[in-house]
Amino acid sequence: MLTELTVLILTLFYEGSICSEAELRAIARTIQVRAQDRKTSIHVECLRPYQYSCWNGYAKKHKILKEYRGGQCHAFPAWNKCNRVAQELYAGKLDNYPRWNHYYNPTLCKPEWAKTLTNKLKIGSHIFGRTK
Repeated sequence: MLTELTVLILTLFYEGSICSEAELRAIARTIQVRAQDRKTSIHVECLRPYQYSCWNGYAKKHKILKEYRGGQCHAFPAWNKCNRVAQELYAGKLDNYPRWNHYYNPTLCKPEWAKTLTNKLKIGSHIFGRTK
């Protein structure tokens, strides 16, 4: 079984390895806030169906786990960046970020829930905010 930290790093890696560290921090914060709001864990929120697209569908999960277990992820410089951001989250260094619980890339899609976002901020190519 993967540790919570590993699941978080994998989620950050597959959701935003090409993103800036600022975007990764905001993504990590959405995961943390969802876990706090739902009184669950980061592990549960990362793997919750339809929350973080990198985990949606068996084929995607299988690919992610196969690459991780083969150590392929660790060969990418982005892995270290995602690990650093995950460590910052656990160290409380992202606690001053707003309590965002959603984000999206408007060049890829505009989900229905995006209309209800409050406290919006664009970081890189993503828009972050909070829904009720």
